[in-house]
Amino acid sequence: MNKKTHSNKNYIFTTMLLLCSLSMYSQSDKVAVFYKNGDSIQGYVNQILYEQIKFSLDIDGKYKWMESDGLDKLIIYSKKGTQEWHYLNYKKKEKSKKIKTCLALLVVKGKANYYNEPYNFGSGFQNDGNSFGMSQNLYYDEGFNQANLYVQRPNENFATLLSTSGQIVFSKNFKKTASEYFKDCSELVLKVESDYYKKDNVIEMVTYYNENCE
Repeated sequence: MNKKTHSNKNYIFTTMLLLCSLSMYSQSDKVAVFYKNGDSIQGYVNQILYEQIKFSLDIDGKYKWMESDGLDKLIIYSKKGTQEWHYLNYKKKEKSKKIKTCLALLVVKGKANYYNEPYNFGSGFQNDGNSFGMSQNLYYDEGFNQANLYVQRPNENFATLLSTSGQIVFSKNFKKTASEYFKDCSELVLKVESDYYKKDNVIEMVTYYNENCE
């Protein structure tokens, strides 16, 4: 299999994964919510908006918004399969004192984890069709699908934003960021700088790092 075919398959897989994530909350799904202090709770989720989830202990109960403070990860069980979502801390600028939080889907797990944070730039909130705005409400799947691409090693306190992928792209320099993050693996840096790895085949890039780099 040549690189181009492999890359295209990875891109199609990632796109399908994101579209699945963006539309999975048309009904309630079982969820296990894990806290940073080790506690956990089980229930149901029917909506995600940025880092908040709409949660109920019972499938037919009253759903209320749960804030992200103190939360570590979610395991969501649906007909489309099991998904693991992590609350990531990150900084827009390396030296910034302001810490932000996002909820992102774990795609590749290993020495470096790869996450997608899907959101939507479309025709309105809650699919009302009347306004123009930004939404990461995963119950709402109209408009232009976007995703922030993060990597983080298990011993790192903050995730690193590699780039943004989607139909409308406000993106940082992927080649520069990826080369800096993976500078401990010269073989991988060469592949990034030669455009062998681009942001449409991050799965392949991170998998290479986990399997071949010390």
